[in-house]
Amino acid sequence: MVYSLNPESMYMMPIHFGPMCGPRQGPGGKKFAFNPDKRKITHLSVSFLTNANQLQKILPPGFELSGDPVVTVFETFMKIQCMKYIWNVLTLNVYALTSFAKLVNNKN
Repeated sequence: MVYSLNPESMYMMPIHFGPMCGPRQGPGGKKFAFNPDKRKITHLSVSFLTNANQLQKILPPGFELSGDPVVTVFETFMKIQCMKYIWNVLTLNVYALTSFAKLVNNKN
Protein backbone atom coordinates (compact mmCIF):
# COMPACT_ATOMS: atom_id res chain seq x y z
CA MET A 1 0.00 0.00 0.00
CA VAL A 2 1.40 3.42 -0.93
CA TYR A 3 -0.41 5.21 1.89
CA SER A 4 -0.91 4.56 5.57
CA LEU A 5 -4.20 4.26 7.40
CA ASN A 6 -5.15 6.47 10.31
CA PRO A 7 -5.92 4.10 13.21
CA GLU A 8 -8.28 6.71 14.72
CA SER A 9 -10.52 6.77 11.64
CA MET A 10 -13.10 4.31 10.32
CA TYR A 11 -12.95 3.31 6.69
CA MET A 12 -15.56 1.89 4.36
CA MET A 13 -14.63 -0.49 1.57
CA PRO A 14 -12.79 0.10 -0.62
CA ILE A 15 -10.50 1.86 1.83
CA HIS A 16 -8.52 3.77 -0.80
CA PHE A 17 -11.36 6.33 -0.94
CA GLY A 18 -10.28 7.36 2.55
CA PRO A 19 -12.19 7.80 5.82
CA MET A 20 -15.91 8.25 5.20
CA CYS A 21 -19.03 9.12 7.09
CA GLY A 22 -21.21 6.16 7.87
CA PRO A 23 -23.27 4.53 10.57
CA ARG A 24 -20.41 4.72 13.09
CA GLN A 25 -18.54 7.85 12.06
CA GLY A 26 -19.86 11.32 11.35
CA PRO A 27 -18.35 14.26 9.48
CA GLY A 28 -14.83 15.19 10.52
CA GLY A 29 -14.20 11.75 11.97
CA LYS A 30 -16.40 12.41 15.00
CA LYS A 31 -17.81 9.16 16.33
CA PHE A 32 -21.53 8.91 17.01
CA ALA A 33 -22.58 8.34 20.61
CA PHE A 34 -24.45 5.16 19.77
CA ASN A 35 -26.95 3.94 22.32
CA PRO A 36 -28.75 0.72 21.33
CA ASP A 37 -31.69 1.69 23.57
CA LYS A 38 -32.38 4.75 21.38
CA ARG A 39 -33.03 2.80 18.20
CA LYS A 40 -36.27 1.47 16.83
CA ILE A 41 -36.24 -1.48 14.47
CA THR A 42 -39.42 -3.10 13.23
CA HIS A 43 -39.55 -6.13 10.93
CA LEU A 44 -42.76 -7.24 9.29
CA SER A 45 -43.48 -9.90 6.70
CA VAL A 46 -46.56 -11.28 5.03
CA SER A 47 -46.87 -14.20 2.60
CA PHE A 48 -49.79 -14.88 0.33
CA LEU A 49 -50.80 -17.23 -2.45
CA THR A 50 -51.48 -15.46 -5.74
CA ASN A 51 -52.43 -16.20 -9.35
CA ALA A 52 -49.56 -18.06 -11.06
CA ASN A 53 -50.30 -16.69 -14.53
CA GLN A 54 -50.30 -13.09 -13.35
CA LEU A 55 -47.13 -13.59 -11.32
CA GLN A 56 -45.32 -15.25 -14.24
CA LYS A 57 -45.98 -12.14 -16.37
CA ILE A 58 -43.85 -9.93 -14.10
CA LEU A 59 -40.86 -12.28 -13.88
CA PRO A 60 -37.80 -11.39 -15.98
CA PRO A 61 -37.35 -13.26 -19.27
CA GLY A 62 -35.88 -16.73 -18.74
CA PHE A 63 -37.40 -17.21 -15.27
CA GLU A 64 -40.26 -19.49 -14.30
CA LEU A 65 -42.12 -20.00 -11.05
CA SER A 66 -40.90 -22.72 -8.72
CA GLY A 67 -43.65 -24.41 -6.73
CA ASP A 68 -46.74 -22.61 -5.49
CA PRO A 69 -47.12 -18.95 -6.53
CA VAL A 70 -46.34 -17.57 -3.07
CA VAL A 71 -45.30 -13.94 -2.69
CA THR A 72 -43.57 -12.80 0.50
CA VAL A 73 -43.24 -9.12 1.31
CA PHE A 74 -40.66 -8.07 3.94
CA GLU A 75 -40.61 -4.60 5.47
CA THR A 76 -37.88 -3.29 7.74
CA PHE A 77 -38.12 0.09 9.44
CA MET A 78 -35.09 1.38 11.34
CA LYS A 79 -34.82 4.65 13.17
CA ILE A 80 -31.47 5.26 14.83
CA GLN A 81 -31.80 8.43 16.87
CA CYS A 82 -28.15 9.33 17.37
CA MET A 83 -27.60 9.60 13.62
CA LYS A 84 -31.03 11.01 12.80
CA TYR A 85 -31.33 8.47 9.99
CA ILE A 86 -34.40 6.51 9.03
CA TRP A 87 -34.25 3.45 6.81
CA ASN A 88 -37.36 1.89 5.34
CA VAL A 89 -36.69 -1.16 3.18
CA LEU A 90 -39.37 -3.08 1.31
CA THR A 91 -38.50 -6.42 -0.31
CA LEU A 92 -40.70 -8.66 -2.42
CA ASN A 93 -39.67 -12.32 -2.79
CA VAL A 94 -40.97 -14.89 -5.28
CA TYR A 95 -39.57 -18.39 -5.72
CA ALA A 96 -38.43 -18.67 -9.32
CA LEU A 97 -35.92 -20.71 -11.30
CA THR A 98 -33.83 -20.07 -14.37
CA SER A 99 -30.98 -21.70 -16.21
CA PHE A 100 -27.86 -20.05 -17.54
CA ALA A 101 -28.82 -21.05 -21.08
CA LYS A 102 -32.21 -19.36 -20.75
CA LEU A 103 -30.62 -16.17 -19.48
CA VAL A 104 -28.02 -16.07 -22.25
CA ASN A 105 -30.49 -16.87 -25.02
CA ASN A 106 -33.32 -14.83 -23.42
CA LYS A 107 -35.77 -17.65 -24.11
CA ASN A 108 -38.83 -18.39 -22.01
